[in-house]
Amino acid sequence: VIDSEHWSEILRNKDRIEDGAIAIARIADSSLQAEVVHTELDRIAQLVQEELAADTENTASAELGSKRGEGNDVSKQEGDVASTQWTLKVLEKLNKVFFDDLGFKGNREDYYDPRNSIIHEVLTRRTGNPITLSVVYMAAARRVGVPLYGAECPCHFVVRGYHEDGETFFV
Repeated sequence: VIDSEHWSEILRNKDRIEDGAIAIARIADSSLQAEVVHTELDRIAQLVQEELAADTENTASAELGSKRGEGNDVSKQEGDVASTQWTLKVLEKLNKVFFDDLGFKGNREDYYDPRNSIIHEVLTRRTGNPITLSVVYMAAARRVGVPLYGAECPCHFVVRGYHEDGETFFV
């Protein structure tokens, strides 16, 4: 059972959605250590950062080669367009790592399996329900600098974010 003080602390720290998922998971598995979940989320974010670094190095090299002698600063970014482009690049790499490399997916065979709702089970099995998969996705994205939020839709749960110009996007 989670005491009200612990829930209040979780609710105050809205940026760490995974803490709420960990608290819920502890109802099913009281031995769960939060660090296990945080470490795995950190690892996913690190894989995304490695993808971004490799892509940035390749892009910078190509741009430097094509712009050599033109006096252009290839590291210069232009306001919201660059921020939007960066967000899209991060999400592209997160999708690659999350879905392609690590194989996260929804559990179509047994949607109501309780393990689909328990964050450390989802991290281990790479299978879950839309809400828990979204929590993992949002937590990883936040670790690489893209804050995302849950958005409840009729009969669905989706992930949304905001570009620097305030425009909403859905993942």
